[in-house]
Amino acid sequence: MANRFQKLIYFLSAESPILIMFALVWLIEKSTWAKPISISWKISVLLLIVSILLIIIFNRSFNYGKKNLQKIHVTCSDISGGDAWIVAYIITYLLPLAEFQLGGIIKPIIGIVIVLLLMTMTFTDFMTPHPILYLRGYHFYSLDVEGAHNDYHLVSKKRLKRASDVKEVSQIFEFLLLRQG
Repeated sequence: MANRFQKLIYFLSAESPILIMFALVWLIEKSTWAKPISISWKISVLLLIVSILLIIIFNRSFNYGKKNLQKIHVTCSDISGGDAWIVAYIITYLLPLAEFQLGGIIKPIIGIVIVLLLMTMTFTDFMTPHPILYLRGYHFYSLDVEGAHNDYHLVSKKRLKRASDVKEVSQIFEFLLLRQG
């Protein structure tokens, strides 16, 4: 099972599409191409670099975990699809940034909220599907495991229709499982 640092990388890199969208909006709205020394384009480049680094670190961490996590046998009683979240992700996270205006927003409050969200996601059992995994062809499922008190989230490259299709998984985080093969 992954440690808290890897969980932090998971959540930070899951927000990289938001950083990329923010960088593009910032570049379009705040850049002054007439003044090439202006700092506004540098913020966009910095956000893009941070996003790319987070994605690279996440991909390396995920590939390492895929190879080295211990496999466990599970008996599932129910499975349901969880890919519909991508539509909600686009609508709730990316679309509002298209109209983002930085002028009237208090920056320290946004920073505090972001830090609180990161701490909450890192130190709780909250699990969100990862957009980078979705782009890599993985699908997300909600899984009822016999003998468990909580539902699990399952990540699988293969489309699953029956609970009996899941027999062996690797545990990534407390409530996130990976089906390989």
